[in-house]
Amino acid sequence: PRMQVQIGLRIFTTIGFVHGAYKARQLWSTIDKNYAKLHGVGLASIVADHVPKSIAKGGAVGVAWGLGIYFGDTFARVGECLINNTVDLPRRKWQHVFAGFFMGGVCGSAATVAVNFYTLRPFGHALVAGSVMVGTTAAGAYLGAVEYRKHQALDPEHNYKVTPRPWHEKEYQKMAPLGENGRWA
Repeated sequence: PRMQVQIGLRIFTTIGFVHGAYKARQLWSTIDKNYAKLHGVGLASIVADHVPKSIAKGGAVGVAWGLGIYFGDTFARVGECLINNTVDLPRRKWQHVFAGFFMGGVCGSAATVAVNFYTLRPFGHALVAGSVMVGTTAAGAYLGAVEYRKHQALDPEHNYKVTPRPWHEKEYQKMAPLGENGRWA
């Protein structure tokens, strides 16, 4: 799940930064300048207040989104194993990509509602959760049904799949690159 969480953090902290900067600019443009002078409020203090909060909220949503994608893909594969009554790990299909993004949308929208719980009313919670859910599900449908199918069509025989070796055939190599203790080969 490390890659999914990293991608989620990159996307949602960037969204959080832009949201915080926009919110600070909007607040600065609407604030009464005499009030700001009297109370010592400047643009820098507004930015220092809103931007880190928005980045932290975006990070929380990104972690939840990334973990949701990982677990959605895993649950889809386990479900396929149960349906087919097999223990082999099924090859990734576009349905797994879609299920991963759907679950990422569920987790991301829940995290979005959680981090904005006290600032939004119930209608706002539903609107924010719905928009995150619909956006993520639409992205998953496009990436799975359109883009991943192209990737899958290039390798119909699954020739480039790494064939796993049984654990008892693996041996520990003492010689490893600098900075590593050793590795299993």
